[in-house]
Amino acid sequence: MRFVLDNCVDAAVGKEIRRQGHQCWTAADAGLADADDDDLGAYSMEQQAVLMTHDNEFSARRRVNTIGKHVHLDVEEPDAADMIRCALPAMVKALSAADNLFMRVNVNGVIDLHFGWA
Repeated sequence: MRFVLDNCVDAAVGKEIRRQGHQCWTAADAGLADADDDDLGAYSMEQQAVLMTHDNEFSARRRVNTIGKHVHLDVEEPDAADMIRCALPAMVKALSAADNLFMRVNVNGVIDLHFGWA
């Protein structure tokens, strides 16, 4: 699976995602360090990638208007890589089930799934 990390996501998360065999890059890697949320969302959809963020406001909008694949990391930034280490297999399974999916993840695993229009 392919993942794009929002600017607020620690590089250690990307390292863990790649360690588990998936593609992962940052918004900055894509030349979108200063892009607004909607542009980053559009980019991730064009790349058929899951957008991962800690941004509460962005995630709230994406949950209501679920387009593409969006993961809200509901943990403190320093704890995200450890959480991903454990939760990523279940996340990938759920993310594979739909084209338009919002997911919220915390230390307990996947705690919210919202499916958008197919």
